[in-house]
Amino acid sequence: MRGHSHLTIGVVTYASLWLHPLGALSAPLFADSARWAALPAGIVAVAFGSLLPDIDHPGSTLAHERVLGVPVFKPFSWGISTIFGHRGPTHSLLALAALLALGQWPGLPWAWLNLGWLIGWGFALHLLADALTKAGIPLFWPLRARFGIPPLHQLRFTTGTWPEALIVFLLTAACFFNAFALRGR
Repeated sequence: MRGHSHLTIGVVTYASLWLHPLGALSAPLFADSARWAALPAGIVAVAFGSLLPDIDHPGSTLAHERVLGVPVFKPFSWGISTIFGHRGPTHSLLALAALLALGQWPGLPWAWLNLGWLIGWGFALHLLADALTKAGIPLFWPLRARFGIPPLHQLRFTTGTWPEALIVFLLTAACFFNAFALRGR
């Protein structure tokens, strides 16, 4: 999937489940706060996580982001791409586990913010979305086998085609329905 699709999927699912959890399925909270002021910070962390797996592609959305005019992610993107290529270790459960551990490690100063869970939310949804494409993902990297949903390759879609847009639209509609239509019950 493309960057804007990953961003949309991460943000709308997070906001929807922040506003209206579905049973045990709820969005992680920024610094254990359910206050409205925490929602934008949570969305920023989830958005970053939604784009992070593609740090292994120099043409990715995150690689082109600039901080104070400097493309800070571009060197990392180039280095990871040179060593591993696209959809390598950054598209695996190992990377997700490392991210969660680093983000929630009790000894680190940001652990109380829940950054591991927030960034991990976007990261995990990115992996799930890329698993829907024909290319699939190396879920159990360093094993070379690619994982896709559904398992039958012919039923998956190519990145940037109309099925991608349809999936993003339907998921966004379902999230808006969850967040607002069901809220009155």
